Amino acid sequence: NNEISSIPEDLFSGMPSLKEVILAENSIKRVPESTWSNIWGQVTRVYLESNPLECDSHIEWMFKVARPYVLKGKCVAPADRKDVDLKRIIDDKQRDEDYDDF
Repeated sequence: NNEISSIPEDLFSGMPSLKEVILAENSIKRVPESTWSNIWGQVTRVYLESNPLECDSHIEWMFKVARPYVLKGKCVAPADRKDVDLKRIIDDKQRDEDYDDF
């Protein structure tokens, strides 16, 4: 609960052993690919609960990669994703894309 609103793009650079990220109870709205993509496949737990996450088109990069085993956080926007778990959105989208491959 540090009132963090954004994360520098290079925050996770040089952390090849990072397994857990806890940023719960802050003011983070976006989870940009430029910040997260280099660690997204290696971390196993990401805690983003109690952040005002905007789960619009900027999270589409997450649909193309394996997500952390534990991913906590709910969306506040857009309206059709309000109060929906980020993990559920990713899993549903990946499942839909898997079915489209048939």
